[in-house]
Parts: sequence; structure tokens; C-alpha cells
Amino acid sequence: MRLTDKERLTILVTVIQGRLPGTVPFNGKDYSLTERDKMAAGRAIWYIVMLGHSCSLACDKALQKFRIGKKSAIERAVKIAMPDGYLAGLEAAKRKIFMEKLRQSEGEQIEASN
Repeated sequence: MRLTDKERLTILVTVIQGRLPGTVPFNGKDYSLTERDKMAAGRAIWYIVMLGHSCSLACDKALQKFRIGKKSAIERAVKIAMPDGYLAGLEAAKRKIFMEKLRQSEGEQIEASN
């Protein structure tokens, strides 16, 4: 049985959400994540993997939904749970696609002006 792309991404989200830590360093102490904090971090992971948002934007959207105010604690939990290099690779890929689209549109503008 072959999995669709959406099923693969759903599995990836579930695996990463399972890696969320119970405590994160926050203001020089260990902060225990509440259930709402974990739900917000899980939603942020969903935004990152499924929609390709940056970590900061995903945490902002998740915090608005769950109405909690410890953004840095949630962001740290998400960064700990994500695989090494995932966020940096995502940003590099988004930047590459943006530059390709920019070059393509500039080429179309030059051809249109000729």
C-alpha cells in the first residue's frame, strides 16, 4: 500500500508531536509545559510541516488559537521537538523557491518590454 503525500505529512507531524518535551528551559528555570502548552506546540508543528510556516509565525498562530502567553516557552519546545536542521532546511528551500520565482518574473518582464 502506497501512502499519499498528505498521509506521509500527517505521520511526520504525529511523530514530531510525540517528541515534545515535558519541560523546557525558561527564564533560567525549567518550565513544565501544561496540556494547553503542549497542544499549542503541537499545532505550531502542524503549521510548520503542513503549511510551511516559519517557527515564529507558527507559534504566533498557535498561541492566538489557544490564548496562552508564553511564546518563548512554546517556541523552545517546538525547536527541541523538530529534527536537527529541519527548520534551517525549510527556510533555505523557501528562499530558493522565492529567488527562482523572482528571476522567472524578471525574465518575463524583460521579454514583455522587448
